[in-house]
Amino acid sequence: MQQILSKIYRSGWCNFHKTDDHSSSEGTWNAHGIARILIDSMAYENVKTQVTAAKPDVVEVLPGMMPKVIGKICKDLPVPVIAGGMIREKEDVMALLKAGVTSVSSTNPEIWFE
Repeated sequence: MQQILSKIYRSGWCNFHKTDDHSSSEGTWNAHGIARILIDSMAYENVKTQVTAAKPDVVEVLPGMMPKVIGKICKDLPVPVIAGGMIREKEDVMALLKAGVTSVSSTNPEIWFE
């Protein structure tokens, strides 16, 4: 496990979460690759190449306030896309969902349940 963690931490794009495992009181750790893409013009041009090379399970695009750009990314990628960052209002969420994201990440609790 230590070798896996070392390799993943160096790559900078994996995320871990703990799941319940009834066969162990400690649970098990499942690794899920999340490619976090900070979008600028260079990243936008290279996102498909990066995702093909890294083979993540999910791509998170930051900032999420570019529904047209993120919509194109959603169409180009074979994995689910999450949009996050700078999402303040329900209209932002709706525009991103319409653009094709699988989900939206926001720290603003006012829009979580609207």
